[in-house]
Amino acid sequence: MKLLLLLVLTVLINYVQSQLVSITPYVNSCSESESFGIGYQLPVSECLTIGDNSLYLVLSNDKQVVRSYWLPNCTTPLDFGNAIEFTYNINSCNTFKIPYTAGLLSSISLNATIPNQAIVYNYYYESSGTKCLGPSYKVFYTNNYSFDDQNEAYNKYTCTKNEPSLYTCNRNGECETENLGGGCQNNWYSVYPYIVTC
Repeated sequence: MKLLLLLVLTVLINYVQSQLVSITPYVNSCSESESFGIGYQLPVSECLTIGDNSLYLVLSNDKQVVRSYWLPNCTTPLDFGNAIEFTYNINSCNTFKIPYTAGLLSSISLNATIPNQAIVYNYYYESSGTKCLGPSYKVFYTNNYSFDDQNEAYNKYTCTKNEPSLYTCNRNGECETENLGGGCQNNWYSVYPYIVTC
């Protein structure tokens, strides 16, 4: 009996830990045929550092996800007293926001497939040489997603023949295309090592 209980608990723990909350962006309505924008696949019950803050998701009865914000490493609540929490129903359409980013109308679901030909940044918790290791979370840009950044540059993510790239034009009209693919990358602007795919 004890062995059976231990087996059931192990399976349940692995099931909860393998859950991913999928945040799929849309422009006007989550019932549109194609998604567009920046999306996420985030593991449940893990501290994730995205930008300057940390994010922690808790799944409640497979029906709701609670998102809370913290300072890096989930050690101190973002408002220095209480964690800032938001609750979303699974399989709902809501505005989802990461601190210091624009909120996007998004479909919130469990373990959804990332849109076809999206440019996917697969973030890992550590690297060894040219390999990224450990569990990961994903940030993706739908194919042909474009935006103007703070430097007034035009940026467009594209996936051509399974090769991810970023097309950028500065305000002087000078343009270039950067191939984003390759192996495990460690850059100064990223807390975690990552691999970009599409």
